[in-house]
Amino acid sequence: MTRRPAPAGEITVNLSNDEGVHGIEIEGTDISIDNEGSATASLEPGEYTIKCNIVCGTGHEEMVSTLIVE
Repeated sequence: MTRRPAPAGEITVNLSNDEGVHGIEIEGTDISIDNEGSATASLEPGEYTIKCNIVCGTGHEEMVSTLIVE
């Protein structure tokens, strides 16, 4: 899988769940999606932590990723 940073500026994040009910919250932004949907925010360059914001069961605490914006 190739990872590419997102360009700074307006960014739209889409969430769809293949299994279970999950949500995301991106720290330092206004982006918060419960279950499924989209959200848009204007982001400055940096690294943003993405966490599951719905307690979904075993492993919930490890559901973390990073959004890199350049």
